[in-house]
Amino acid sequence: MEFNATLPPKVSVVMPARNADRTIKHAVESVLWQTYRDLELVVCDDASHDGTSQILSSFTDDRLRVLHNETNLGEGGARDRAIAGARGEWLAVIDADDAWLPDRLEKLIKAADSQTDVMIFDDIYDCHDAPEGLVKWRRLRGRRAFGGDGKNPVRVTFQDYIRQRRLLIKPLFPARLVSNAGIRHSARRFGADTEYFLRLIEEGLQLVYVPQAMYLYRITPGSMSANPQRNELMLGVLKQAKKRMALESEGLQALKNKIASVQRDMRYAPFLQALQEQRWSVVFEMLRKHPALLLKFIARLSEDVPYRMHRWLHQAEGR
Repeated sequence: MEFNATLPPKVSVVMPARNADRTIKHAVESVLWQTYRDLELVVCDDASHDGTSQILSSFTDDRLRVLHNETNLGEGGARDRAIAGARGEWLAVIDADDAWLPDRLEKLIKAADSQTDVMIFDDIYDCHDAPEGLVKWRRLRGRRAFGGDGKNPVRVTFQDYIRQRRLLIKPLFPARLVSNAGIRHSARRFGADTEYFLRLIEEGLQLVYVPQAMYLYRITPGSMSANPQRNELMLGVLKQAKKRMALESEGLQALKNKIASVQRDMRYAPFLQALQEQRWSVVFEMLRKHPALLLKFIARLSEDVPYRMHRWLHQAEGR
């Protein structure tokens, strides 16, 4: 279906942007060049002071609309403003440093299959930021995640979603529900997206997974290492969800297990720091109290080595 400027589009894609002049051109093009044409892209320029505004003004596609913030609202506030200005039946999200494969939106819309109570998400490619552009490193989930056949969309239970190591999704979801429920992003510096999507699940949306990696996610250097602040912020998101959500026993237990997993990650960060600083007495004391830290270190090391090698081979930024 083609875009008709006189009618609301089928899909509104929302993008917050803050000082993104190095990456936003690719992000915008990846949306406007979708095989599915009945869309608008609403970018909220969150008081950028680099060349972001100039790059956005260089586009002549009528489907791009740009909102400018006089003061910085933060990523969540900027995304909410873009959502408030959206006209589409469906909402899709993209960050200003990421990109989509050309047929992503077409396949997500097809997976919705005229349903209005679903939140559709696909697999994500972690990508290195290399001189030649985004370089694919690995898929986040895999074709047969959530017990699917690797080809067709599969319904995902809350407990299967919350059991994932990373809760990162970039979904397509109905604008009507956001408007009716008045859901907005919090000001959290990390985990606000996860919190937002958990609220959508709480309002009754069913998760559907498309087993293809079509979202290109730019890796932030250092993200492979433990980050105690991020773990602490995510723990807050999960604990609030536990208080708020009315879950059946299996879903509640899965959420409790996820909380326990994040708490274990919080113990790992000071262990890793002590190891890096060669404070051996602290390392051995922590291992005495929590022997599982050694297993976690070995598992993380097995991931970190190929990660760093791949970044080095592609001369990625911020190795």
